[in-house]
Amino acid sequence: MEICATIHAVKYIHKYIYKGFDKATVEITTGGQQQRDEIKEFLDACYISSSEACWCIFEFNMHAESPTVYRFQVHLPDQQLIYYNDKDIADEVLNQDNINKTQLTEWFAFNAKDQHGVAKDILYQDFPKKFSVDKKTKTWKERTRSASAIGRMYFASPAQGEHFYLRLLLTAVPGTTSFQFLCTFNREQVDSFRTACVQRGLLEYDNEWRQCLEEAGQMQTGSARR
Repeated sequence: MEICATIHAVKYIHKYIYKGFDKATVEITTGGQQQRDEIKEFLDACYISSSEACWCIFEFNMHAESPTVYRFQVHLPDQQLIYYNDKDIADEVLNQDNINKTQLTEWFAFNAKDQHGVAKDILYQDFPKKFSVDKKTKTWKERTRSASAIGRMYFASPAQGEHFYLRLLLTAVPGTTSFQFLCTFNREQVDSFRTACVQRGLLEYDNEWRQCLEEAGQMQTGSARR
């Protein structure tokens, strides 16, 4: 009998066999109120195996994430999120230099300035594979490291209307330079993102609902999908 060792087998060994014996807390009262030492109960029920103890002593990393995942904003024109403190003055916040800059608007700006056409065929969510964003200036630049990253746009429900249709366009139209660019098809500009989706054939045969359910199937619970 040949046994193939995989990462699942290693997880099984370290998470099940070395987890120690099970413990349960039982409280018996005899009429009087008994004070509980919750700290002692936690320490008594907390089990650290020898493997985990060695791992912690050597200060090895407890977890790792690879590749890097970027979460992308999807917002309608002039409806981006703005972060501020309670003590900040509204006028000063609105007059900040980068207040109107987001990952999405700077993606538009990068595509508009792209003279060599290196990004004209790249979708919004695929941009981190070859480019990285500077969090301070919120600008995109060509990736210098070999390790790539993946992008994920925030989920939008069909009930959100134009927000959902904007996100749908971003999954299908590469090299976008502005919101107006998304609303233009065959040199004809339409008045809404939904109409642009219809013009591009993204809403035919209930494709929007199928795509919504496929995305929900990867991230939502059973009750939410129902």
